[in-house]
Amino acid sequence: MSIPSFSCSLAALSLLPGANSAAVAVVQPETPRDSKAVSVATTVEQLVKAYRAGPVSDRVTIRVVGADKKERRAQILLWVDRGTGRIGDPAAPKPGPTDQAPTVQLRAPQIRLDLGQLQVHAQGKPPGSPGVTTPSEAAGALTAVNRFERTTVYTAAIRSTSHEVLADLTSHFQPMPFPQLALALASAEASSSGDTGLLSDAMPLTPGVTFDSAEALVESGRAVIVMKGRHTGGRAGGAVSASVERATGRLRRFTADFDASTGNSIARIELVCAPSDQGDAGKWGIALEGRQVVKSPAELAPRRPGLVAGDSVKNASLMSEDLAPVSPDALMPRAGGRVVLVCFRGEGDGPPSEADLRAAAIASGRAVKLAAGENPSVVVSVRGVALLGLSEIDPVRLSALAARWRTIAAEAGLADTGLLFTASRVLVAEERAVPADTFAVAVNPDLSVRSVSIADRRGTAPSGTPADSEALDAMAIEIAGKPK
Repeated sequence: MSIPSFSCSLAALSLLPGANSAAVAVVQPETPRDSKAVSVATTVEQLVKAYRAGPVSDRVTIRVVGADKKERRAQILLWVDRGTGRIGDPAAPKPGPTDQAPTVQLRAPQIRLDLGQLQVHAQGKPPGSPGVTTPSEAAGALTAVNRFERTTVYTAAIRSTSHEVLADLTSHFQPMPFPQLALALASAEASSSGDTGLLSDAMPLTPGVTFDSAEALVESGRAVIVMKGRHTGGRAGGAVSASVERATGRLRRFTADFDASTGNSIARIELVCAPSDQGDAGKWGIALEGRQVVKSPAELAPRRPGLVAGDSVKNASLMSEDLAPVSPDALMPRAGGRVVLVCFRGEGDGPPSEADLRAAAIASGRAVKLAAGENPSVVVSVRGVALLGLSEIDPVRLSALAARWRTIAAEAGLADTGLLFTASRVLVAEERAVPADTFAVAVNPDLSVRSVSIADRRGTAPSGTPADSEALDAMAIEIAGKPK
């Protein structure tokens, strides 16, 4: 039986500042006792009912175990309420006249997420609100803030029905790995067969989940139903299981395994869920006093001053295209070597200016030759780094950005070493207090900054033609850290 809603995105983990890494052995599930086969369909129906009965809140611990047996953990809080009905739903109370309040007290569908530094609230509008007869007339609102930056807020208008609130949330922020949201808000109801039709295969790592068995047993002293099956994520799919509390019908644990022998950088993803106090759903909103609206969620991050020579990049949180963490130390070609990071702000599926990025890549390649001419024993490598916002890490998008960099790197004569990504604010360059879109940072063996060269508006000459060799040589000298 297919339950596509149980999909899990490692991308969300990279957004959580509480994430940490440690060596750990993959924990094996305990041996079932007092087991009894039960219906998968009935279990899924119980799950759906539990998350649609009213406002609920869960504390979720995300645990990702790499193929190297190291793990990363993060913890989030979520609140979700389906509301009391949907426009077009025959069971929903009918709206009253425009000049009077509805006769039935209705709750709007809403989501509140506490992802560490990023806090998000999305709310629709009750179908019985005055004058509301169609989704277009029932505009909801999305709000996001950074808890460590108290002067900015991102807002957007969203549609109002339960499944539209969920869909519009994921259009502004990449899909989050929390099945509770789909269980509560997706449009399809659980049928007698148990096939909920929850979401499409939109989340990247564990699509196409199929449960083929369910057992009632005792897990860690609790009576649960454990559903088992497979998913089609990764390079060869893998085993998947979901534990459901028998007493409450709530999700207790979700685990997906990946075959590391096929090249996956992840061995296991596990979500451990525990009920939390949902409080008053009417107070889930985010206070906006003293905050100015920004145009993008990326602008919510606390502003950092631009890098200068002598600063350190050791705390830059980098990852590869397959979302595996990459230490800045690992970028050094060998002892005593240096690395040039060609950084650009990811915008859509490409850089803000391909001309500027191409110029930075070519100039970096020339800086490598300058360094070799100065001291042949010093090896300097060049790596591309896409700078992303808190909400912009998505494997499909990463692949598109990596493809653009691969083309530009080839044109610049650079080795194909893959594109790196970061959502941290360590790699920042400024020109007259304005953050740069494209720049190169030369890094010494001790991870201190050797030089910073901003490439904005330097990829083309005033005539509109590509930058000439003399202009590229000037950038190369800046990157190499040589006196002019």
